[in-house]
Amino acid sequence: MALLKSYGWTDILDLGPLVSARGMERYAHLHSAIGFSLGQGFGGRFGITVVR
Repeated sequence: MALLKSYGWTDILDLGPLVSARGMERYAHLHSAIGFSLGQGFGGRFGITVVR
């Protein structure tokens, strides 16, 4: 988090240790599916908001 703050990021969400990666990898599949359905292909330019 210190590295991200040094780059000026202010809203950082720490998702926990490496064992949490399996859940985060699923997000990558969701992101790709949404991008393709919007006609933007892989890595489309859109965002998903995390509501705290």
